[in-house]
Amino acid sequence: MALSDMAASQPVVRLELDCDRTINFAMQQNDVPIIRQIRVMNAGASPLEGIRVRLSSEPELFPAWETTVSAIAPGGTYTLGPVDLRLSANLLMGLTERVSGCIHAEVVRGTESLCRHAEPIEMLAFDEWNGLARSLPELLAAYVLPNHPAVEEILSDAAKWLGSNTGSSSLSGYQTRSPKRVGEIAQAVFKAIQARGIRYCNPPASFESTGQKIRLPDRILESRLATCLDLAVLAAACLEQAGLHPLVVFIQGHAFVGAWTSEDCFPDCATDDLLRVRKRVELNEILVFETTLTTAPPPNDFATAVAAAKRHLGDEQAFQSAIDIHRCRKSRIRPLPTRRTGDAAIDTTALTRLDTNDAVFELGSTASPTSEKQPETPATRLDRWKRKLLNLTLHNKLINFKETKSTVPLLCPTLGSLEDSLADGLEFQILHRPEEFAPGTARSAELHRLRTGDDAIDQLLLSEFESRRLRADLPVQDLNSRLTGIYRSARTAMEEGGASALYLALGFLAWYETDSSEQRRLAPIILIPVEVQRHSVQEGYRICQ
Repeated sequence: MALSDMAASQPVVRLELDCDRTINFAMQQNDVPIIRQIRVMNAGASPLEGIRVRLSSEPELFPAWETTVSAIAPGGTYTLGPVDLRLSANLLMGLTERVSGCIHAEVVRGTESLCRHAEPIEMLAFDEWNGLARSLPELLAAYVLPNHPAVEEILSDAAKWLGSNTGSSSLSGYQTRSPKRVGEIAQAVFKAIQARGIRYCNPPASFESTGQKIRLPDRILESRLATCLDLAVLAAACLEQAGLHPLVVFIQGHAFVGAWTSEDCFPDCATDDLLRVRKRVELNEILVFETTLTTAPPPNDFATAVAAAKRHLGDEQAFQSAIDIHRCRKSRIRPLPTRRTGDAAIDTTALTRLDTNDAVFELGSTASPTSEKQPETPATRLDRWKRKLLNLTLHNKLINFKETKSTVPLLCPTLGSLEDSLADGLEFQILHRPEEFAPGTARSAELHRLRTGDDAIDQLLLSEFESRRLRADLPVQDLNSRLTGIYRSARTAMEEGGASALYLALGFLAWYETDSSEQRRLAPIILIPVEVQRHSVQEGYRICQ
Protein backbone atom coordinates (compact mmCIF):
# COMPACT_ATOMS: atom_id res chain seq x y z
CA MET A 1 0.00 0.00 0.00
CA ALA A 2 1.42 3.39 -0.96
CA LEU A 3 0.31 6.72 0.44
CA SER A 4 1.12 10.20 -0.83
CA ASP A 5 -0.07 13.63 0.35
CA MET A 6 -0.52 16.53 -2.03
CA ALA A 7 1.77 19.48 -1.97
CA ALA A 8 1.51 21.74 1.05
CA SER A 9 -0.15 24.49 -1.00
CA GLN A 10 -3.14 22.30 -1.80
CA PRO A 11 -3.64 19.93 1.15
CA VAL A 12 -7.00 18.49 0.06
CA VAL A 13 -6.21 15.38 -2.00
CA ARG A 14 -4.69 12.07 -1.03
CA LEU A 15 -3.86 9.18 -3.30
CA GLU A 16 -3.46 5.49 -2.43
CA LEU A 17 -2.31 2.69 -4.73
CA ASP A 18 -2.76 -1.00 -4.04
CA CYS A 19 -0.29 -2.64 -6.40
CA ASP A 20 2.31 -5.36 -6.80
CA ARG A 21 5.87 -4.29 -6.06
CA THR A 22 7.32 -7.09 -8.19
CA ILE A 23 6.21 -7.62 -11.79
CA ASN A 24 7.21 -10.39 -14.16
CA PHE A 25 6.51 -11.80 -17.60
CA ALA A 26 4.19 -14.49 -16.20
CA MET A 27 1.86 -11.80 -14.84
CA GLN A 28 1.67 -10.10 -18.23
CA GLN A 29 0.97 -13.38 -20.05
CA ASN A 30 -1.82 -14.31 -17.63
CA ASP A 31 -3.56 -10.92 -17.48
CA VAL A 32 -2.82 -10.27 -13.81
CA PRO A 33 -3.56 -6.60 -13.05
CA ILE A 34 -0.55 -5.05 -11.33
CA ILE A 35 -2.67 -2.23 -9.86
CA ARG A 36 -5.61 -3.72 -8.05
CA GLN A 37 -7.08 -0.48 -6.75
CA ILE A 38 -6.60 3.30 -6.78
CA ARG A 39 -8.25 5.41 -4.11
CA VAL A 40 -8.56 9.18 -4.48
CA MET A 41 -9.62 10.88 -1.22
CA ASN A 42 -10.96 14.39 -0.85
CA ALA A 43 -9.65 15.57 2.50
CA GLY A 44 -10.94 19.10 2.01
CA ALA A 45 -14.17 20.83 2.99
CA SER A 46 -15.48 21.45 -0.54
CA PRO A 47 -16.35 19.10 -3.42
CA LEU A 48 -13.55 18.06 -5.73
CA GLU A 49 -14.72 18.23 -9.36
CA GLY A 50 -13.34 17.69 -12.84
CA ILE A 51 -10.15 15.85 -11.90
CA ARG A 52 -8.14 13.32 -13.86
CA VAL A 53 -6.02 10.42 -12.60
CA ARG A 54 -2.91 9.63 -14.61
CA LEU A 55 -0.51 6.70 -14.50
CA SER A 56 2.86 6.33 -16.20
CA SER A 57 5.96 4.24 -15.61
CA GLU A 58 9.73 4.44 -15.81
CA PRO A 59 10.97 2.60 -17.80
CA GLU A 60 7.89 2.42 -20.02
CA LEU A 61 6.26 -0.73 -18.67
CA PHE A 62 2.84 0.31 -20.01
CA PRO A 63 1.44 3.16 -22.13
CA ALA A 64 0.34 6.23 -20.18
CA TRP A 65 -3.12 5.72 -18.69
CA GLU A 66 -5.69 8.32 -17.73
CA THR A 67 -9.28 8.43 -16.46
CA THR A 68 -11.66 11.22 -15.44
CA VAL A 69 -13.40 11.50 -12.07
CA SER A 70 -16.41 13.79 -12.21
CA ALA A 71 -16.74 14.67 -8.52
CA ILE A 72 -15.74 13.58 -5.02
CA ALA A 73 -17.72 14.88 -2.03
CA PRO A 74 -15.90 16.42 0.96
CA GLY A 75 -14.39 13.61 3.02
CA GLY A 76 -15.29 11.10 0.29
CA THR A 77 -13.23 8.49 -1.51
CA TYR A 78 -13.39 7.50 -5.17
CA THR A 79 -12.17 3.97 -5.90
CA LEU A 80 -10.88 2.66 -9.22
CA GLY A 81 -9.82 -0.89 -9.93
CA PRO A 82 -8.58 -3.17 -11.13
CA VAL A 83 -6.78 -0.97 -13.65
CA ASP A 84 -6.42 -2.46 -17.13
CA LEU A 85 -2.80 -1.59 -17.93
CA ARG A 86 -1.35 -3.12 -21.09
CA LEU A 87 2.05 -4.33 -19.91
CA SER A 88 4.84 -4.50 -22.46
CA ALA A 89 5.47 -8.14 -23.35
CA ASN A 90 8.67 -7.22 -25.23
CA LEU A 91 10.11 -5.40 -22.23
CA LEU A 92 9.33 -8.12 -19.68
CA MET A 93 10.32 -11.00 -21.94
CA GLY A 94 13.64 -9.35 -22.74
CA LEU A 95 14.77 -8.93 -19.14
CA THR A 96 17.56 -11.24 -18.03
CA GLU A 97 18.06 -9.53 -14.65
CA ARG A 98 15.94 -7.52 -12.23
CA VAL A 99 15.38 -3.90 -13.18
CA SER A 100 14.24 -1.24 -10.71
CA GLY A 101 11.53 1.06 -11.92
CA CYS A 102 8.76 3.33 -10.81
CA ILE A 103 5.03 3.84 -11.32
CA HIS A 104 4.08 7.52 -11.31
CA ALA A 105 0.55 8.45 -10.23
CA GLU A 106 -0.84 11.97 -10.47
CA VAL A 107 -4.16 13.73 -9.83
CA VAL A 108 -4.64 16.83 -11.99
CA ARG A 109 -7.34 19.45 -12.47
CA GLY A 110 -6.98 21.40 -15.68
CA THR A 111 -3.27 22.15 -15.89
CA GLU A 112 -2.81 22.06 -12.11
CA SER A 113 -1.24 19.04 -10.41
CA LEU A 114 -3.03 18.31 -7.13
CA CYS A 115 -1.21 15.19 -6.00
CA ARG A 116 1.76 13.12 -7.14
CA HIS A 117 3.20 9.86 -6.01
CA ALA A 118 6.05 7.63 -7.20
CA GLU A 119 5.68 3.92 -6.40
CA PRO A 120 8.95 1.92 -6.65
CA ILE A 121 8.68 -1.43 -8.40
CA GLU A 122 10.98 -4.22 -9.49
CA MET A 123 10.61 -5.86 -12.88
CA LEU A 124 11.86 -9.43 -12.65
CA ALA A 125 13.79 -11.40 -15.21
CA PHE A 126 11.59 -13.27 -17.70
CA ASP A 127 12.33 -16.59 -15.98
CA GLU A 128 12.04 -15.34 -12.38
CA TRP A 129 9.20 -16.54 -10.15
CA ASN A 130 8.21 -14.22 -7.32
CA GLY A 131 7.57 -16.84 -4.61
CA LEU A 132 4.83 -18.14 -2.32
CA ALA A 133 4.69 -14.96 -0.25
CA ARG A 134 3.45 -12.86 -3.16
CA SER A 135 -0.17 -12.26 -4.15
CA LEU A 136 -0.39 -15.13 -6.64
CA PRO A 137 1.93 -18.08 -5.84
CA GLU A 138 0.11 -20.29 -8.35
CA LEU A 139 1.85 -18.38 -11.14
CA LEU A 140 4.52 -21.05 -10.68
CA ALA A 141 2.41 -23.07 -13.13
CA ALA A 142 3.41 -20.61 -15.87
CA TYR A 143 6.99 -21.91 -15.63
CA VAL A 144 5.88 -25.52 -16.18
CA LEU A 145 6.40 -25.81 -19.93
CA PRO A 146 4.99 -29.13 -21.21
CA ASN A 147 5.39 -28.14 -24.89
CA HIS A 148 9.07 -27.22 -24.67
CA PRO A 149 11.22 -29.13 -27.22
CA ALA A 150 13.61 -30.22 -24.45
CA VAL A 151 10.70 -31.88 -22.63
CA GLU A 152 9.91 -33.88 -25.75
CA GLU A 153 13.50 -35.13 -25.81
CA ILE A 154 13.24 -36.36 -22.24
CA LEU A 155 9.89 -38.02 -22.92
CA SER A 156 11.35 -39.78 -25.93
CA ASP A 157 13.80 -41.52 -23.60
CA ALA A 158 11.02 -42.15 -21.08
CA ALA A 159 9.02 -43.93 -23.79
CA LYS A 160 12.06 -46.10 -24.59
CA TRP A 161 12.41 -47.03 -20.91
CA LEU A 162 8.72 -47.95 -20.74
CA GLY A 163 8.97 -50.08 -23.86
CA SER A 164 11.98 -52.00 -22.51
CA ASN A 165 10.63 -52.51 -18.99
CA THR A 166 6.84 -52.74 -19.33
CA GLY A 167 6.31 -53.91 -22.92
CA SER A 168 4.46 -50.70 -23.87
CA SER A 169 6.13 -47.42 -24.76
CA SER A 170 2.86 -45.46 -24.67
CA LEU A 171 2.77 -42.27 -22.57
CA SER A 172 -0.97 -42.66 -22.26
CA GLY A 173 -1.71 -40.62 -19.14
CA TYR A 174 -4.95 -41.81 -17.54
CA GLN A 175 -6.34 -43.58 -20.60
CA THR A 176 -5.77 -47.02 -19.10
CA ARG A 177 -7.37 -45.90 -15.79
CA SER A 178 -4.59 -47.77 -14.05
CA PRO A 179 -2.75 -46.23 -11.08
CA LYS A 180 -0.02 -48.80 -11.72
CA ARG A 181 0.56 -47.33 -15.17
CA VAL A 182 0.78 -43.84 -13.68
CA GLY A 183 3.56 -45.09 -11.41
CA GLU A 184 5.37 -46.59 -14.39
CA ILE A 185 5.16 -43.34 -16.38
CA ALA A 186 6.43 -41.33 -13.39
CA GLN A 187 9.32 -43.77 -12.97
CA ALA A 188 10.16 -43.50 -16.66
CA VAL A 189 10.29 -39.70 -16.38
CA PHE A 190 12.54 -40.02 -13.31
CA LYS A 191 14.91 -42.38 -15.15
CA ALA A 192 15.03 -40.19 -18.29
CA ILE A 193 15.92 -37.10 -16.26
CA GLN A 194 18.46 -39.12 -14.30
CA ALA A 195 20.13 -40.15 -17.59
CA ARG A 196 20.99 -36.52 -18.32
CA GLY A 197 23.72 -36.42 -15.72
CA ILE A 198 22.41 -33.21 -14.17
CA ARG A 199 24.33 -31.87 -11.18
CA TYR A 200 22.56 -30.36 -8.18
CA CYS A 201 23.22 -26.79 -7.07
CA ASN A 202 21.86 -25.07 -3.96
CA PRO A 203 18.89 -22.70 -4.33
CA PRO A 204 19.03 -19.18 -2.84
CA ALA A 205 18.02 -18.84 0.80
CA SER A 206 14.26 -18.63 1.45
CA PHE A 207 13.53 -19.12 -2.25
CA GLU A 208 10.12 -20.64 -1.47
CA SER A 209 8.97 -17.30 -0.04
CA THR A 210 10.87 -14.71 -2.07
CA GLY A 211 11.15 -16.61 -5.35
CA GLN A 212 14.08 -17.38 -7.61
CA LYS A 213 15.11 -17.64 -11.23
CA ILE A 214 13.91 -20.93 -12.68
CA ARG A 215 16.13 -22.64 -15.21
CA LEU A 216 13.93 -23.57 -18.14
CA PRO A 217 14.29 -27.06 -19.68
CA ASP A 218 16.75 -26.13 -22.44
CA ARG A 219 19.04 -24.33 -20.01
CA ILE A 220 19.06 -27.32 -17.63
CA LEU A 221 20.05 -29.70 -20.41
CA GLU A 222 22.66 -27.29 -21.70
CA SER A 223 24.37 -26.47 -18.38
CA ARG A 224 23.61 -29.79 -16.59
CA LEU A 225 22.92 -27.74 -13.42
CA ALA A 226 19.63 -27.45 -11.51
CA THR A 227 18.22 -26.51 -8.12
CA CYS A 228 15.48 -28.52 -6.44
CA LEU A 229 12.84 -26.14 -7.86
CA ASP A 230 14.34 -26.33 -11.36
CA LEU A 231 14.13 -30.12 -11.23
CA ALA A 232 10.60 -30.14 -9.78
CA VAL A 233 9.32 -27.79 -12.48
CA LEU A 234 11.08 -29.81 -15.21
CA ALA A 235 9.61 -33.08 -13.92
CA ALA A 236 6.16 -31.48 -13.65
CA ALA A 237 6.40 -30.37 -17.30
CA CYS A 238 7.32 -33.92 -18.36
CA LEU A 239 4.49 -35.43 -16.33
CA GLU A 240 1.98 -32.94 -17.73
CA GLN A 241 3.08 -33.60 -21.31
CA ALA A 242 2.74 -37.33 -20.61
CA GLY A 243 -0.94 -36.72 -19.76
CA LEU A 244 -0.70 -36.69 -15.95
CA HIS A 245 -1.76 -34.04 -13.42
CA PRO A 246 1.39 -32.90 -11.59
CA LEU A 247 1.91 -31.01 -8.33
CA VAL A 248 4.89 -29.10 -7.02
CA VAL A 249 5.23 -29.47 -3.25
CA PHE A 250 7.12 -26.94 -1.13
CA ILE A 251 8.63 -27.49 2.28
CA GLN A 252 10.96 -25.08 4.01
CA GLY A 253 13.97 -24.59 1.75
CA HIS A 254 13.04 -27.38 -0.66
CA ALA A 255 10.69 -28.43 -3.47
CA PHE A 256 9.77 -31.77 -5.05
CA VAL A 257 7.13 -33.10 -7.39
CA GLY A 258 4.07 -35.35 -7.36
CA ALA A 259 1.30 -36.57 -9.65
CA TRP A 260 -2.30 -37.67 -9.22
CA THR A 261 -2.80 -41.37 -9.91
CA SER A 262 -6.29 -40.68 -11.28
CA GLU A 263 -7.72 -37.85 -13.35
CA ASP A 264 -8.29 -35.51 -10.40
CA CYS A 265 -7.03 -32.29 -8.84
CA PHE A 266 -7.44 -30.26 -5.66
CA PRO A 267 -10.31 -27.76 -5.32
CA ASP A 268 -7.84 -24.87 -5.11
CA CYS A 269 -4.71 -23.96 -7.08
CA ALA A 270 -2.56 -23.86 -3.96
CA THR A 271 -3.17 -25.61 -0.65
CA ASP A 272 -1.34 -25.27 2.65
CA ASP A 273 -3.28 -28.12 4.25
CA LEU A 274 -0.67 -30.80 4.87
CA LEU A 275 -3.21 -33.33 6.14
CA ARG A 276 -5.14 -33.10 2.88
CA VAL A 277 -2.00 -33.79 0.86
CA ARG A 278 -0.69 -36.49 3.16
CA LYS A 279 -4.00 -38.34 3.19
CA ARG A 280 -4.06 -38.48 -0.61
CA VAL A 281 -0.50 -39.80 -0.64
CA GLU A 282 -1.28 -42.46 1.97
CA LEU A 283 -4.26 -43.62 -0.09
CA ASN A 284 -2.04 -43.80 -3.21
CA GLU A 285 -4.18 -41.14 -4.86
CA ILE A 286 -1.08 -38.94 -5.22
CA LEU A 287 2.40 -40.25 -6.01
CA VAL A 288 5.25 -38.02 -4.80
CA PHE A 289 8.96 -38.45 -5.51
CA GLU A 290 12.18 -36.62 -4.67
CA THR A 291 13.49 -35.12 -7.91
CA THR A 292 16.93 -34.18 -6.55
CA LEU A 293 17.76 -37.90 -6.32
CA THR A 294 18.07 -37.86 -10.12
CA THR A 295 21.38 -36.04 -9.55
CA ALA A 296 22.95 -38.03 -6.71
CA PRO A 297 25.70 -40.55 -7.55
CA PRO A 298 25.47 -43.49 -7.55
CA PRO A 299 22.08 -43.49 -9.32
CA ASN A 300 19.15 -43.92 -6.94
CA ASP A 301 16.17 -46.05 -7.80
CA PHE A 302 12.64 -44.63 -8.05
CA ALA A 303 11.37 -46.39 -4.91
CA THR A 304 14.03 -44.57 -2.89
CA ALA A 305 12.89 -41.25 -4.36
CA VAL A 306 9.26 -42.00 -3.45
CA ALA A 307 10.19 -42.92 0.12
CA ALA A 308 12.27 -39.74 0.49
CA ALA A 309 9.37 -37.54 -0.66
CA LYS A 310 6.97 -39.23 1.75
CA ARG A 311 9.37 -38.54 4.60
CA HIS A 312 9.26 -34.83 3.74
CA LEU A 313 5.48 -34.88 4.32
CA GLY A 314 6.00 -36.12 7.87
CA ASP A 315 7.27 -32.73 9.07
CA GLU A 316 4.27 -30.49 9.75
CA GLN A 317 6.41 -27.50 10.69
CA ALA A 318 8.37 -27.57 7.42
CA PHE A 319 5.41 -27.92 5.02
CA GLN A 320 4.68 -24.76 3.03
CA SER A 321 2.30 -25.44 0.15
CA ALA A 322 1.37 -27.67 -2.77
CA ILE A 323 0.70 -26.11 -6.17
CA ASP A 324 -1.70 -28.19 -8.28
CA ILE A 325 -0.67 -27.54 -11.88
CA HIS A 326 -3.81 -28.98 -13.47
CA ARG A 327 -6.01 -26.90 -11.19
CA CYS A 328 -3.98 -23.84 -12.20
CA ARG A 329 -4.65 -24.64 -15.84
CA LYS A 330 -8.37 -24.63 -15.08
CA SER A 331 -7.91 -21.07 -13.84
CA ARG A 332 -6.31 -20.15 -17.18
CA ILE A 333 -2.73 -19.91 -15.94
CA ARG A 334 -0.96 -20.73 -19.17
CA PRO A 335 2.64 -21.85 -19.76
CA LEU A 336 5.04 -19.13 -20.82
CA PRO A 337 5.84 -19.04 -24.55
CA THR A 338 8.97 -21.01 -25.31
CA ARG A 339 12.15 -18.98 -25.32
CA ARG A 340 15.24 -21.08 -25.87
CA THR A 341 18.40 -19.60 -24.41
CA GLY A 342 20.72 -21.83 -26.37
CA ASP A 343 21.04 -25.06 -28.31
CA ALA A 344 19.52 -27.63 -25.98
CA ALA A 345 19.76 -30.58 -28.33
CA ILE A 346 20.28 -33.82 -26.47
CA ASP A 347 23.80 -35.22 -26.39
CA THR A 348 24.41 -38.82 -27.47
CA THR A 349 25.89 -39.83 -24.10
CA ALA A 350 22.56 -39.34 -22.39
CA LEU A 351 21.08 -42.36 -24.14
CA THR A 352 23.90 -44.63 -23.05
CA ARG A 353 23.34 -43.68 -19.44
CA LEU A 354 19.64 -44.61 -19.59
CA ASP A 355 19.12 -47.88 -17.73
CA THR A 356 16.59 -49.84 -19.79
CA ASN A 357 16.67 -52.91 -17.60
CA ASP A 358 15.41 -51.68 -14.26
CA ALA A 359 12.91 -52.96 -11.72
CA VAL A 360 9.47 -51.43 -12.30
CA PHE A 361 8.03 -49.53 -9.36
CA GLU A 362 4.85 -51.10 -7.95
CA LEU A 363 2.17 -48.65 -6.88
CA GLY A 364 -0.58 -49.98 -4.61
CA SER A 365 -4.14 -49.98 -5.83
CA THR A 366 -6.09 -46.81 -5.12
CA ALA A 367 -9.44 -48.52 -5.42
CA SER A 368 -11.73 -47.53 -2.61
CA PRO A 369 -14.97 -49.22 -1.66
CA THR A 370 -17.99 -47.37 -2.94
CA SER A 371 -20.65 -46.49 -0.44
CA GLU A 372 -23.87 -48.43 -0.88
CA LYS A 373 -26.81 -46.18 -1.61
CA GLN A 374 -30.18 -46.95 -0.13
CA PRO A 375 -32.99 -46.92 -2.73
CA GLU A 376 -35.19 -43.81 -2.69
CA THR A 377 -38.72 -44.37 -1.33
CA PRO A 378 -41.12 -41.79 -2.84
CA ALA A 379 -44.27 -43.13 -1.11
CA THR A 380 -45.46 -39.85 0.37
CA ARG A 381 -43.60 -37.35 -1.76
CA LEU A 382 -46.49 -36.47 -4.11
CA ASP A 383 -48.96 -36.18 -1.22
CA ARG A 384 -46.60 -33.88 0.64
CA TRP A 385 -46.22 -31.63 -2.40
CA LYS A 386 -50.01 -31.46 -2.80
CA ARG A 387 -50.50 -30.57 0.85
CA LYS A 388 -47.89 -27.82 0.64
CA LEU A 389 -49.31 -26.43 -2.60
CA LEU A 390 -52.75 -26.15 -1.03
CA ASN A 391 -51.28 -23.31 0.98
CA LEU A 392 -51.30 -20.54 -1.63
CA THR A 393 -50.15 -17.80 0.73
CA LEU A 394 -46.75 -16.17 0.57
CA HIS A 395 -45.73 -18.23 3.59
CA ASN A 396 -45.38 -21.20 1.25
CA LYS A 397 -41.70 -21.50 0.25
CA LEU A 398 -42.70 -23.32 -2.93
CA ILE A 399 -44.39 -20.12 -4.05
CA ASN A 400 -42.33 -17.44 -2.32
CA PHE A 401 -38.80 -18.70 -1.83
CA LYS A 402 -36.38 -16.64 0.25
CA GLU A 403 -32.76 -17.43 0.95
CA THR A 404 -32.05 -18.15 4.62
CA LYS A 405 -29.25 -19.70 6.65
CA SER A 406 -30.84 -23.10 5.97
CA THR A 407 -30.27 -22.78 2.21
CA VAL A 408 -27.10 -22.96 0.13
CA PRO A 409 -26.95 -21.11 -3.23
CA LEU A 410 -25.02 -23.20 -5.75
CA LEU A 411 -23.10 -21.98 -8.81
CA CYS A 412 -23.83 -24.52 -11.52
CA PRO A 413 -23.08 -23.91 -15.22
CA THR A 414 -25.39 -26.67 -16.51
CA LEU A 415 -28.54 -27.61 -14.59
CA GLY A 416 -29.55 -30.37 -16.98
CA SER A 417 -26.23 -32.18 -16.57
CA LEU A 418 -26.48 -31.86 -12.80
CA GLU A 419 -29.93 -33.46 -12.80
CA ASP A 420 -28.74 -36.30 -15.05
CA SER A 421 -25.62 -36.90 -12.98
CA LEU A 422 -27.56 -37.11 -9.73
CA ALA A 423 -30.06 -39.49 -11.35
CA ASP A 424 -27.11 -41.68 -12.37
CA GLY A 425 -26.06 -41.95 -8.72
CA LEU A 426 -23.06 -39.62 -8.82
CA GLU A 427 -21.96 -37.65 -5.76
CA PHE A 428 -20.85 -34.02 -5.77
CA GLN A 429 -18.65 -32.34 -3.20
CA ILE A 430 -19.86 -28.91 -2.07
CA LEU A 431 -17.09 -26.32 -1.84
CA HIS A 432 -16.89 -22.62 -1.11
CA ARG A 433 -16.90 -19.79 -3.63
CA PRO A 434 -13.81 -19.80 -5.92
CA GLU A 435 -11.29 -17.36 -4.51
CA GLU A 436 -8.96 -16.59 -7.40
CA PHE A 437 -11.36 -14.25 -9.20
CA ALA A 438 -13.07 -12.79 -6.11
CA PRO A 439 -13.21 -8.97 -5.72
CA GLY A 440 -10.07 -7.64 -4.09
CA THR A 441 -7.85 -10.54 -5.20
CA ALA A 442 -4.95 -10.37 -7.62
CA ARG A 443 -6.92 -11.57 -10.65
CA SER A 444 -9.98 -10.07 -12.36
CA ALA A 445 -12.61 -12.16 -14.14
CA GLU A 446 -13.89 -9.07 -15.95
CA LEU A 447 -10.42 -8.17 -17.19
CA HIS A 448 -9.88 -11.78 -18.32
CA ARG A 449 -13.18 -11.67 -20.23
CA LEU A 450 -12.25 -8.41 -21.94
CA ARG A 451 -8.83 -9.77 -22.92
CA THR A 452 -9.81 -13.29 -24.02
CA GLY A 453 -13.54 -13.13 -24.78
CA ASP A 454 -14.46 -16.05 -22.52
CA ASP A 455 -15.92 -16.12 -19.03
CA ALA A 456 -13.21 -17.48 -16.77
CA ILE A 457 -15.63 -18.15 -13.88
CA ASP A 458 -18.08 -20.12 -16.04
CA GLN A 459 -15.24 -22.15 -17.50
CA LEU A 460 -13.88 -22.84 -14.02
CA LEU A 461 -17.31 -23.90 -12.72
CA LEU A 462 -17.78 -26.22 -15.70
CA SER A 463 -14.37 -27.79 -15.12
CA GLU A 464 -15.12 -28.23 -11.42
CA PHE A 465 -18.47 -29.83 -12.31
CA GLU A 466 -16.65 -32.38 -14.46
CA SER A 467 -14.54 -33.18 -11.37
CA ARG A 468 -17.77 -33.75 -9.40
CA ARG A 469 -17.44 -30.57 -7.38
CA LEU A 470 -20.10 -27.88 -7.00
CA ARG A 471 -19.22 -24.40 -5.83
CA ALA A 472 -21.49 -22.48 -3.47
CA ASP A 473 -21.82 -18.71 -3.66
CA LEU A 474 -20.66 -18.44 -0.05
CA PRO A 475 -17.35 -17.96 1.75
CA VAL A 476 -15.91 -21.04 3.43
CA GLN A 477 -17.03 -20.21 7.00
CA ASP A 478 -20.64 -19.45 6.05
CA LEU A 479 -20.81 -22.55 3.85
CA ASN A 480 -19.55 -24.89 6.57
CA SER A 481 -21.99 -23.44 9.09
CA ARG A 482 -24.98 -23.77 6.76
CA LEU A 483 -24.11 -27.27 5.56
CA THR A 484 -23.66 -28.48 9.12
CA GLY A 485 -27.10 -27.14 10.04
CA ILE A 486 -28.72 -28.68 6.95
CA TYR A 487 -26.99 -32.01 7.55
CA ARG A 488 -28.23 -32.20 11.14
CA SER A 489 -31.77 -31.06 10.31
CA ALA A 490 -32.11 -33.57 7.47
CA ARG A 491 -30.84 -36.41 9.66
CA THR A 492 -33.25 -35.46 12.46
CA ALA A 493 -36.19 -35.31 10.04
CA MET A 494 -35.35 -38.76 8.69
CA GLU A 495 -34.98 -40.28 12.15
CA GLU A 496 -38.14 -38.74 13.56
CA GLY A 497 -40.44 -38.70 10.53
CA GLY A 498 -39.01 -41.43 8.32
CA ALA A 499 -38.98 -39.14 5.28
CA SER A 500 -36.44 -36.81 3.76
CA ALA A 501 -37.13 -33.08 3.91
CA LEU A 502 -34.14 -32.01 1.83
CA TYR A 503 -34.46 -30.96 -1.80
CA LEU A 504 -32.34 -29.42 -4.51
CA ALA A 505 -34.16 -26.68 -6.43
CA LEU A 506 -33.24 -26.41 -10.11
CA GLY A 507 -34.31 -23.14 -11.65
CA PHE A 508 -36.60 -20.47 -10.28
CA LEU A 509 -39.61 -18.70 -11.74
CA ALA A 510 -39.62 -14.94 -11.09
CA TRP A 511 -43.16 -13.57 -10.67
CA TYR A 512 -45.05 -10.51 -9.42
CA GLU A 513 -48.37 -10.46 -7.57
CA THR A 514 -49.84 -7.72 -9.81
CA ASP A 515 -48.86 -5.91 -12.99
CA SER A 516 -47.87 -2.85 -10.94
CA SER A 517 -46.02 -4.74 -8.20
CA GLU A 518 -42.30 -4.00 -7.80
CA GLN A 519 -41.66 -6.90 -5.39
CA ARG A 520 -39.99 -9.73 -7.30
CA ARG A 521 -40.74 -13.17 -5.91
CA LEU A 522 -39.22 -16.56 -6.72
CA ALA A 523 -40.74 -20.03 -6.99
CA PRO A 524 -38.63 -23.17 -7.52
CA ILE A 525 -39.39 -24.94 -10.78
CA ILE A 526 -37.90 -28.43 -10.24
CA LEU A 527 -37.31 -30.10 -6.88
CA ILE A 528 -35.03 -33.11 -6.58
CA PRO A 529 -34.79 -35.06 -3.30
CA VAL A 530 -31.16 -35.29 -2.22
CA GLU A 531 -29.07 -36.47 0.68
CA VAL A 532 -26.19 -34.68 2.34
CA GLN A 533 -23.35 -37.00 3.32
CA ARG A 534 -20.07 -36.45 5.12
CA HIS A 535 -17.50 -39.25 4.82
CA SER A 536 -14.89 -37.38 6.88
CA VAL A 537 -14.32 -33.96 8.39
CA GLN A 538 -11.48 -33.21 5.95
CA GLU A 539 -13.48 -34.18 2.86
CA GLY A 540 -16.48 -32.03 3.85
CA TYR A 541 -20.03 -32.50 2.61
CA ARG A 542 -21.37 -34.18 -0.52
CA ILE A 543 -24.83 -34.40 -2.06
CA CYS A 544 -26.34 -37.34 -3.88
CA GLN A 545 -29.79 -38.53 -4.82
